[in-house]
Amino acid sequence: MIESMVTILQDGQHARIPAHHLKKGQLVLVQTGDIVPADLALDGNNLLEVDEFEITGEIMPVIKSSASETSFVFAGTRVIRGSAYGRVVAIGEETEYGRIQQQSAALAAPDRAAWLNKSHQTCLYLLLPALALSLSRAPAVIPVIFWFLAACAALFFLVNKALFRQWLVGAARSALLKRRIVLRDPRGLETFHGLDAICFDKTGVLTTREVAVEKIYFGRNLSQVFPEASPPQPDVWDLTGTACALCTDLTHVDSLEHANPVDRALIAFAKQIGLDYTALAKSYRRAVDIPFDPEKRYMACGYETQDRQMRFFLKGDPEVVLQKCAAIYVDAKKKVRLNLPLISKIRDLGRAVHQDGHIPIAIAVAEGSAAPDASGYTFLGIVQFENNLQSGAEETVRQVLERGIRPILITGDRPAAAVKVAQLCGISPGSSVSLTGRMMNRMPLDEVRRQARTCSVFSMMTPSQKGVIIRLLQSSGLKVAMVGDGPNDSIALKVADAGVSFNTYSSPFARRAAGTLIEQLADLIALLDESARLQKRRRAVELIRSGLIALVFAAVYLRTLLFFLR
Repeated sequence: MIESMVTILQDGQHARIPAHHLKKGQLVLVQTGDIVPADLALDGNNLLEVDEFEITGEIMPVIKSSASETSFVFAGTRVIRGSAYGRVVAIGEETEYGRIQQQSAALAAPDRAAWLNKSHQTCLYLLLPALALSLSRAPAVIPVIFWFLAACAALFFLVNKALFRQWLVGAARSALLKRRIVLRDPRGLETFHGLDAICFDKTGVLTTREVAVEKIYFGRNLSQVFPEASPPQPDVWDLTGTACALCTDLTHVDSLEHANPVDRALIAFAKQIGLDYTALAKSYRRAVDIPFDPEKRYMACGYETQDRQMRFFLKGDPEVVLQKCAAIYVDAKKKVRLNLPLISKIRDLGRAVHQDGHIPIAIAVAEGSAAPDASGYTFLGIVQFENNLQSGAEETVRQVLERGIRPILITGDRPAAAVKVAQLCGISPGSSVSLTGRMMNRMPLDEVRRQARTCSVFSMMTPSQKGVIIRLLQSSGLKVAMVGDGPNDSIALKVADAGVSFNTYSSPFARRAAGTLIEQLADLIALLDESARLQKRRRAVELIRSGLIALVFAAVYLRTLLFFLR
């Protein structure tokens, strides 16, 4: 096995040491491609772009800076771009990743053996007086003993609740298996009876794991244009689509499945408006490539067209792209210079899109022989991306509410994105309030418990904080379920009264921690309904069983009474 090595800064010199030798307080260097070896607090002004989906569920890579709220990087995340020093604040099992790994897949089955023995003994003690009285007056002993044994056998069968429960749950399991719902928890459907709250993760549960182009703010008036709409300036619209298709990290057409979510969304948008991506990639020869830099917050690429002309495309943070633009298109043959009112309008639009919980990316184009990272670009528009709701998410939340169960969103994503999804799916339609993990760290647990009674949106939560929220809800007397699909949900799935994950696209961590696996979100309602039906059947069976037990005792003591009346 190859030992994982990390670079530390010690006495002003770099040194390579095994990862398991790291200690708190040491200064670690992490660079592009590294798996972060411990929870680190960034030191210095360098920026990192980190993929932390497995820990927080954030679908987009996160830019980390010591000067912002995103000053921590978690063990187990991957550095996409950049380099920085970080001081070790947690190692091993103390890290968020370590806490996830500690979660055991074993779910303890309730111990019924002692209960069954006690019940059988009780029945035996209740029948012994009848046996003694019968033997004292009966003319023959053998028939009385056989009668007594038959009554004991009937009672032992009737008082064994486990047999009836197994029969009822077996029928319910068969119905659920037809929908590919797997009950892994020995407690089965009992965990879904009487739920007070259901906590949902965001990405992969209420929303898809992909982003899509929702609209483009286009032209000098920044009009909202949807992908399926007819654009006011077709030539510029096609140029915008070409920029979306070609200004990506992809250099080969056949590597589309390996593209990041934004690039896949841009290429899908180009195809949606009628552009042939394969033909574009063949007619443009990529000559210059400036990959995305998290410090500069843009990427650029240059292409040689079939008529030997150079065309450069630029995409990135709207503020940064604006600094490199000198003009904006009025129509295909006319540009106007960017003035202060236009610049202010574009900046305000970018901020508004971000505050609404969406992802804004600006795109621009330049032609000629200028350097691709120079100024002189022509602004094309702002692309608004959206992480769409899962099919049936809104209907599932509505039906959960109809059953008197409180839905709660718990996610590692940004507050604006969390609030937006909660409003769209009906978890908090009239509220923009979100309790963040950073706020939670500054509160005493009693105050967090009080907030959890009314707050329905929790954002920027670490995996352990998700578990704490569920524990606090339970300490308030609530029975809580959790629906999650990632390693960052494992702790919450484990501590919840009912943990639900998915058969196919959930992580192995989540599948092991969950007691129930479903095929799609709508199956959650089937679970709740089947649990309700099981309780009705159980009450009916309990009533019949109680009547039969009473009938056996009545028959035994009536037979005993007949011996005395002879």
